[in-house]
Amino acid sequence: MFQNKFWKLLFAFISISFFARAQKDTSLFYIKKDGRYVSAKDSADIIRTIYKSADDEKLYVVHDRYANGENKMIAQASNKDGSKLQGLCMEFFENGKKKSDEFYKDDVLLGPVTAYYPNGKFYMSGNFADKIMLVNQYRDSVGNVLATDGNGEALEYDDAFTEITARGNIQASLKQGKWLYFNHNKLWYALTFDKGLARSGVGYDSIGKEHPFYNIEEPAYFNDRSEDIASFIKRKTKYPVDAKKANIRGSVHISFIIEKNGALSHVKVIDGLGYGTEEEAIRVLSLTANSWMPAIQYGLPVRREYNLPVNFGLATTFSSFKPL
Repeated sequence: MFQNKFWKLLFAFISISFFARAQKDTSLFYIKKDGRYVSAKDSADIIRTIYKSADDEKLYVVHDRYANGENKMIAQASNKDGSKLQGLCMEFFENGKKKSDEFYKDDVLLGPVTAYYPNGKFYMSGNFADKIMLVNQYRDSVGNVLATDGNGEALEYDDAFTEITARGNIQASLKQGKWLYFNHNKLWYALTFDKGLARSGVGYDSIGKEHPFYNIEEPAYFNDRSEDIASFIKRKTKYPVDAKKANIRGSVHISFIIEKNGALSHVKVIDGLGYGTEEEAIRVLSLTANSWMPAIQYGLPVRREYNLPVNFGLATTFSSFKPL
């Protein structure tokens, strides 16, 4: 772990470098918490400033601030919009306390990681290698040691550290045994790990009933033993007379939702051709209303939206079925 003095000096250097940049080299962005860019500063949750690095002309410094003026992130990136992080990335809580120190290579976490609680106390440290987090230490919010030298108890939190989202044990720096996962402080699912790999899981419904699973998520599927959705769409689709006369060729893209109970809903055209093709695509899809099994996530049915393109005047009348 790097010494605190190093981070303080580096932070001071980056801050001084920021104020030394000429205005013409600076780009300013206003961002909402959900990542959307907005045009007005008053409606932004995050103010992002990007300017050329004083040390490396191939890099840009990315400086995010909260609406209250406190630092949110100070990092470097290899592109002008700041989306491809490179090197040290320092993040902060809205109260000004340090949140984490991380290192990136081509926008991939790689190297040492140190994280802190909103009260400034040490939370955890570890190292990213081959996209795997090898944890060395965990402590609770008052400083009690939970895990050391890669062994012991572990806690995971939401981004704001207001709720525990997972708890379990680590062994040799990797998750081991049964881990419990929570959603708004309610038990959501459990995963059983072996040397960091999830081997099986159990989801919990609203009354606490267990639902075993082996795949974290499975998509909705067309539940017809006689044919798949591709064959069904191809067999049922009719080339509208007006479209045929006008030699209309292409795909009508339909979006729809498969509800938790398997019901088909919110069918709509997102990209059409006209000449009756859109109405025909909706008609055919509507014929599948009672033939779907819902998507499954953590052993429980979930609501999912999908996109289905239906072809007209082409070699086939169906090309693919995929989630949006």
